[in-house]
Amino acid sequence: MSTPAADPPPVPSPDPTRTVVVRFRLPYLPASEVFLAGSFNGWHPQMFPMIEAEGGGWIKDVTLSPGTHEYRFVADGAWMADPGNPRIVPNPFGGLNSVVEVLPPPVARTPSSRPRKPKRTLAP
Repeated sequence: MSTPAADPPPVPSPDPTRTVVVRFRLPYLPASEVFLAGSFNGWHPQMFPMIEAEGGGWIKDVTLSPGTHEYRFVADGAWMADPGNPRIVPNPFGGLNSVVEVLPPPVARTPSSRPRKPKRTLAP
């Protein structure tokens, strides 16, 4: 008789101290509404509305975990890659997705974790 396999350990939730706010920017585009869709929101085309920035263009700040993320803009229903980002990959629909690489935030060091410099003494 075999023993039952143990349940796999639960997957930990992402650590909020390891996320980074990324600003997505689309230069001026004569559109009535623009959204941001990507691998980070299940490619939902209306989940992240962008706002018109002062001086023109569209912006959206999104909190992302470190790693590689693909995204596209949806302007008045038309999907498009980011014209300001040369990092692109083909998608399964014959178009291109833009790519952003998010690096982890720097780890804060406590004063006690800093290496101490040896004290210098002057010889008489």
